[in-house]
Amino acid sequence: MYTFRKIKLEGWKKAQWYFCPKSVTDVFDHFNVICKREISAGCKERVEKAVICSNGTLYHPHPDTPFGISVDILSNTMGMPWVQAAATLENQTLNDRLKAVRNPECINVYLADNLTWFVEYEGMKVEVLEERMLNEMEYPIETVFTYDDIRIMKWDIPGMKIRGTHYYAKVGKFDVIGKDGSLKWDTEYEARAAGIWWVDQYNRKAADNITYIHGQRYVNGKKIE
Repeated sequence: MYTFRKIKLEGWKKAQWYFCPKSVTDVFDHFNVICKREISAGCKERVEKAVICSNGTLYHPHPDTPFGISVDILSNTMGMPWVQAAATLENQTLNDRLKAVRNPECINVYLADNLTWFVEYEGMKVEVLEERMLNEMEYPIETVFTYDDIRIMKWDIPGMKIRGTHYYAKVGKFDVIGKDGSLKWDTEYEARAAGIWWVDQYNRKAADNITYIHGQRYVNGKKIE
């Protein structure tokens, strides 16, 4: 079972869900599912958005993914190849989290549904509003999307008159992954159909979980005495 907590810190306008690892194994599970997803997206973006210019040189547009942006900064700052910077950042991402969960001074480690995280130390005011125990590494779902939330786009490069040939779909902050694992489609119709399927699957995941609210146990939203 994985422990997820809806927490709020001083100064936050709203609470957020975080994964609270209890062991090194938990950290590896989060890294292999959540972090790897973000890292893969950044590397894939680097390859798919690369353009061969008229003079034969390879041009990489400014990245949009958090991991891609971080690798670009590290690569430019340290003067190392992009691939080397990506490997360095990936290793650091895992090792920093392992070090924190092993540190006896850390009360809790909180990992977000992306690459961001923080550590709770003594004296910090962390308000836990809700806790859920789930069988899978999937963050609790509160937002229910509609088909109107589906956005279809292409990767175009402004100023170079280069237009993407494939269609992509996003819902909120999420990239749509189709039923067959696809991330891009040949037509706008196919991309939107994949988005509709994704919304249906996402909304269904809001059920079937165990919840603890102020110490009281709930199963599928029903209070258990």
